[in-house]
Amino acid sequence: MDLRNLFDQIVNRMERAKEKEIRPEITPSPGECTITIPEKESPYSITLKKYDHGVTVNTQLAGKPQHQLLMPGASLQDALRVIQAAIIIVYGKSLH
Repeated sequence: MDLRNLFDQIVNRMERAKEKEIRPEITPSPGECTITIPEKESPYSITLKKYDHGVTVNTQLAGKPQHQLLMPGASLQDALRVIQAAIIIVYGKSLH
């Protein structure tokens, strides 16, 4: 899976959440950031984690791993901007 396909998948999950009036929750911590869409039936989460040469993006659906993508050369802020772009596309504004 490439970044564009993963981005499309994230946007689709956020659109489903918006229809149910669910907002993503962003939880930063040192070296990583987790974005959770807390749907009752199938919670979805995205974990961005810094490593020596970039960032990993891991998605989980209902606690089960879905996809992992490496963003070589990216910073945690770069990866978070991608997620923020998805939030802005779906919700029309940043959630900050």
